Amino acid sequence: MPLLSVVLAVHGEQAYIEECTGSILGQGVDDIELVAIDDASPDHGPALLDQLAERDPRVRVEHLEQRVGPGGARNLGLDRASGEYVWFVNTTDRLPKGALAAVADELRRTRPDVLSVHHVHVGALGRERQGPHRKALAKAAKEGPGTLEQRPALASAAPRAWNKVLRRELLARTGARFGTGAHPELTVTWPALLAAERIAALPAKAYERRQPANATPETGSPFDVFEQYEAVLDRAGDRTELVRPAMQRHLRQLLDRVPAKDRREFFRRMSGGGSYTAFRAREEAGKARRALRRRAGRTAGKARKARLERHYRSQLRRPLDQDLAVFGAYWYSAYSCNPRAIYEKARELVPDMRGVWVVKPSAVDSLPAGVEHVLPGTPEYYETIARARYLVNNVNFPNHLVKREGSVHVMTHHGTPLKKMGLDQRDSPVSGQRLDFAALLKRCERWGYSVSGNVCSTLV
Repeated sequence: MPLLSVVLAVHGEQAYIEECTGSILGQGVDDIELVAIDDASPDHGPALLDQLAERDPRVRVEHLEQRVGPGGARNLGLDRASGEYVWFVNTTDRLPKGALAAVADELRRTRPDVLSVHHVHVGALGRERQGPHRKALAKAAKEGPGTLEQRPALASAAPRAWNKVLRRELLARTGARFGTGAHPELTVTWPALLAAERIAALPAKAYERRQPANATPETGSPFDVFEQYEAVLDRAGDRTELVRPAMQRHLRQLLDRVPAKDRREFFRRMSGGGSYTAFRAREEAGKARRALRRRAGRTAGKARKARLERHYRSQLRRPLDQDLAVFGAYWYSAYSCNPRAIYEKARELVPDMRGVWVVKPSAVDSLPAGVEHVLPGTPEYYETIARARYLVNNVNFPNHLVKREGSVHVMTHHGTPLKKMGLDQRDSPVSGQRLDFAALLKRCERWGYSVSGNVCSTLV
């Protein structure tokens, strides 16, 4: 029996597999196993996992023919795990250097039922932000292992599984299993914390949390969390006072991530019938004050830009044109490359499509006859990009473009990346100082599809 089983549920994270698994297997700790469940991943992930298993005997991989979701995949990983403890690590995340040895030492030293670890949030540019539970973890570590009644501050860390190492026997004894839909971990973490006789804490950084904007979206509905919490409260019995305060904080954090059309109902359910109008009025008043301050600072020279922005916002309130597709290439400077190929084939295959190119005045003469176009920065341009269902480009669209719900953004790239590009330019003595990588990431967040020409390009 290894000391620790690390479980990965993999679906659509091909770009992160090698870095994640390398951060686990490359720390010089042999008393572990890595159980990877390929949840019918549609990319190169399954092949990467098989290659990893061939190189390292500590790795076991199981492939699923049909997707069961993150909860079902983790349940399967738990069933396959043989370690005394189990750690459910997200494939997009990683363990910092030395973390695994520190966790293993703490498990052997304190023999806890649950070990809660400190995490940091790491942005794509490498900037770290401390997780919110560091002080509570430091206090709990100083006091030593105890029950949740004795360490109530650790309840705030309950909603996530990745910041806890759990005794496998405890999960078997409580019958804790991951649920379905969104937030499936609540029916594992809360039963474990409530049943644990020894909850220990590790305040040193042991987990790096990353939340890529283009990661595979969570399955299920935002409202799944209420069903999960109902199950938790039912199991808590007369100990619900340990759950409710942390539950309310968690629900408040989730509220702003719920689609706007569903927030009123979500608030009603989380508040037990409170006034959503009054709640939002306080928030809107603050936004209005900030907007007034911004408008007060505008000069007369910005008047035209302000009019165009207002026009753009008004167009964004109109419904999407389901047949409208916008095309651009090389920063609106040409009618060429992959977007041109897609446009010309789409005219053949999708006769109802209205394709509009955005080109600068210098490129208008290069357009073939019959190709509709608009000039950037004009009212017609803002109307077009506001209402288009499809947007296709071989570079990023400008910062001012708003991605609307229901629109589809296709990034085709250009050329083959046998060169430094994107974030790989951060170590360049020239580009690393000149480029705004944070703005680059904001633009990349709008991609719905990233089309590449070969496996090498896909993984880069």
